[in-house]
Amino acid sequence: MGQYYAINGSFLLEPALGVQRYAAEILKQMNKMAPAYKECLRLVLVLPETPRIEEIRREFSNIEVRCAGKSRRVKVWEQVCFARFLKKEKAKGICLCNTVPLFSKGGLVCVHDIIFKTHPEYFKEPGAWHEILYRKWMYTHAFHKADIIVTVSETSKKEILEQYRVQDRFMWQGTAGSIWTVKIQMKPFSRSILSLRKGRITIIWHRLHRIKICHGF
Repeated sequence: MGQYYAINGSFLLEPALGVQRYAAEILKQMNKMAPAYKECLRLVLVLPETPRIEEIRREFSNIEVRCAGKSRRVKVWEQVCFARFLKKEKAKGICLCNTVPLFSKGGLVCVHDIIFKTHPEYFKEPGAWHEILYRKWMYTHAFHKADIIVTVSETSKKEILEQYRVQDRFMWQGTAGSIWTVKIQMKPFSRSILSLRKGRITIIWHRLHRIKICHGF
């Protein structure tokens, strides 16, 4: 069969924010490409137990879809159930949403940014140090254990290379419009909501700090 990869599909059960939408578009392209590589590559999409399993199987019909355990918290499922699946199946993981099982080796990890390390001043909420510590531990493991590292902007690529020195495993850096020829189709917003006018550009952030492509604003 060749190489065996298990895709962490838990993001499909989370609210669809930017990171999840990006991962979903990559997964759609993988689903289209899968038949051409079925002789040398086995892909399995792994999720927590969910009543949506049949819906997801129909949407990603070219990829094997399996459930592996359950947990109310995605982070716990990733670190316990998904990690156990990788070990039991002797598969390498594909993690597209900034997370990776701490006790797995190899595979592919996609990290959008390391803002917790480059701009810790943005983490001011009570208890934010827990998130910073978790990210530091997880990303250090990911960057030094993964076979392939992927990021989404030139800024993030530069910062990761500077902080972690992982040139030998940096396969590529892409954008939502180019990686695996992914094409994002965004539904148009209401003109009344954005108050669009001729000659005017409206920019919307879901965060209040400047990162990645908005770094120059």
